[in-house]
Amino acid sequence: MTRIDFAASALHEFGKLAERLAPERSVDLIEQDLNDCWHIPDRAAGAVFAITVIENFVESGQQHHFSMEICRILKPGGLLVLEYYTPRDGYYSVLLDSSPLKEKGIVIDPNNAISFRIFTGEEILALMNPAFETVMNTQFTWDGVKYGKPCTRTSDYLVLRKKV
Repeated sequence: MTRIDFAASALHEFGKLAERLAPERSVDLIEQDLNDCWHIPDRAAGAVFAITVIENFVESGQQHHFSMEICRILKPGGLLVLEYYTPRDGYYSVLLDSSPLKEKGIVIDPNNAISFRIFTGEEILALMNPAFETVMNTQFTWDGVKYGKPCTRTSDYLVLRKKV
């Protein structure tokens, strides 16, 4: 198993969790900027899990690079599991409604000044196609707290299979 992240702290926590839950499994932890070419060989992955990652790619060039790297490293028939926040999310929808970059789907979180791109499902499918076919598309809603404020969170899950 390989985990890539730009944050050393996230890799460290994942490594501790993996060691505790599956000490018999080997985990390669790679710290790198996902805007660079990934240090994974072509067609080496049977599955990629991108959990709230794509929102970090605000510009179209970054989004294209992300989709191309996933296509490159996934084996034919491999699965891509995406979790992402949409304009329906109770936290990001409020930020999006007041964003001067709303038409581009971009919000700037006032709590950390980080820009995020909020996608619709159609935008994700357009970005990843034609190399993938949809296996599952669903939503999950829960009551949560974001920066101390209660809100109803909604994230979408999309499972895609790389075409052979």
